[in-house]
Amino acid sequence: MQNDLCRLFDSDPVLIPVETQKNGNQESLTLDEDGLYFAFATNAKANKIKVSFEDRDKTYDNLKRRYMMELGHRTAGETINFTEISDDKPEPSVVVYRFDFDALKELRQAMLKHGMQIDSYTDNTINAEVEADGPSLLFTSIPYDKGWKVYVDRKPVKTEKAMDAFLAFRVPSGKHYIHFRYFPEGLKLGAMISALSLLALWLLCRYENAYEKRYRKRLTRRYEALYRELSEAAERMHAESLMTMLQDPSAEPRLRASAGTDGFPETQPAAAARRRKFRLSLFRGCLSL
Repeated sequence: MQNDLCRLFDSDPVLIPVETQKNGNQESLTLDEDGLYFAFATNAKANKIKVSFEDRDKTYDNLKRRYMMELGHRTAGETINFTEISDDKPEPSVVVYRFDFDALKELRQAMLKHGMQIDSYTDNTINAEVEADGPSLLFTSIPYDKGWKVYVDRKPVKTEKAMDAFLAFRVPSGKHYIHFRYFPEGLKLGAMISALSLLALWLLCRYENAYEKRYRKRLTRRYEALYRELSEAAERMHAESLMTMLQDPSAEPRLRASAGTDGFPETQPAAAARRRKFRLSLFRGCLSL
């Protein structure tokens, strides 16, 4: 990827490959120059490699994650050996690179020459200006994401994925005003789904409250109707018991003795006990409902 960026700006590569030699199940090389060296295992099956320097050994594992091994700053004439030590022991197939700092300076100057001048920015917007000598691909260091929208002179342009990682787009020749705006992909849909979910929850709660109120009203009406029926039944039973007592000749002296000022007999203790028992059973029946 680093050398791809250099080719994009027509500059020398920053990673210079160094040839290695196979020696059995090992690969080795003798360095010609001092510098900072890196290595990359091109064999996707290689997962653990032991690197033997003249002064020490170092093991690099999890190479299936496809990362570069930093060998550090090495001196000319030093020999380095690479040995695959995984269980299946595939060939190492290592590519070694020397980092060229002069090429890095050249790349930096080339990038500054055609750089984009940022005027202002916020968390999700960037305003900038750029001047191109001709129709060009404007390459940024922003990781590519479909949420980025780019406007050149207030007109939307299509974004591209440069080097399979970064945001890029094309601009015509001349000086242009660039506006970047970021809106996460799927945020609008997610907000709509969340709003609909909250609305559905509110409607459900409202329906449950209305249903509970209607149920309580129906239950109250049932209790009231049942209480009236039972009260009427109790009055009828009480009246029947009084009629029975009045029709009994043996009860006449006792009824007269207990008669009130209105001429009707007063409630006898047995009738009162029966009424209390009936009311108690009525109360228990209501509770059971």
